[in-house]
Amino acid sequence: MTSASITSGLGNCDDTSACMHNCVRLLWVPGHSNIDGNEIADELAKQAALMDYVGPEPALGLSLANIKHGISQWSVQEQNRRWRNIKSCRQAKQFMQAVNIRLTQYAVRLSRKDFPRLICTL
Repeated sequence: MTSASITSGLGNCDDTSACMHNCVRLLWVPGHSNIDGNEIADELAKQAALMDYVGPEPALGLSLANIKHGISQWSVQEQNRRWRNIKSCRQAKQFMQAVNIRLTQYAVRLSRKDFPRLICTL
């Protein structure tokens, strides 16, 4: 495990060779079942929960849907910025003033036969 909170709780190991040959296993055990050390582990977990966050894990989780939505929004904004800043395509800009996701999805779903017709219309 590389989490600083776990490794710091295990204590310092001055002898590198001794540390490399030891193994730590983290196991889930049902609470309130009179397992030796469980009450101590519960108390330590409560103390750790009150401490400031330490470690590489994200402090605030994001769902995959939120990440995809953020990337999609950024992509549309970037495309619109580039479209506004391009010097050519004057006539196309009069027809399409910004990126439209619905129209893009519609165009992508067109058949090979219908897509060239759309392009000729533009």
